[in-house]
Amino acid sequence: MVIVIVVVVAVMAGGGDDSSESPGAESSKSLVGPEGTITVPASENPLPPEQLWDPKELPDSVLDPMRFERSTTEVCDLRQNVKSCQWATPSWSEGGVYGGYVFASTQSFDELLQKRGWAPFEETNVKGQKAVRFSADGDFSRSCDIAWGTSFGSMWVTIRAIGKDDPNDPLNPCASAAGWAGKVYEYAPR
Repeated sequence: MVIVIVVVVAVMAGGGDDSSESPGAESSKSLVGPEGTITVPASENPLPPEQLWDPKELPDSVLDPMRFERSTTEVCDLRQNVKSCQWATPSWSEGGVYGGYVFASTQSFDELLQKRGWAPFEETNVKGQKAVRFSADGDFSRSCDIAWGTSFGSMWVTIRAIGKDDPNDPLNPCASAAGWAGKVYEYAPR
């Protein structure tokens, strides 16, 4: 039993693979469900949070189209069972000033859906992967989150308006979040 868990952790920590099969599917049938997502809560996940995929690994080719500035605005950290990074557009940006956030968690997708205050969840997809859209702060005109399950837990991205409310601000957080999620999904482990 100990050997199986060690193998699962090693396989799950690999990430970045574009194959349609979930990593370690043969050795982790009790952990990974039919859609390739982990089914156990974070407290039972054998992957230590320190070994989660780090959103800091996103290439500039993902940040640049969103106008996020890595050198001056990047903030990354590890809290409890979540690794996250955030970036922002320049303060002089014509398209509105907003932030982009990426979270990688050992929480399962089902566990994420139980978060109080995040509902209602609206079904959507990211590159064909089942996902949900929600607003963690309850205001879709200011922020939009999109989450999906992975073989190591779950991921979600956020686009959030920063600064004063501006009725002329062209930012549509959910449209931007959908595009952002697709870009992140291409590089994040599944």
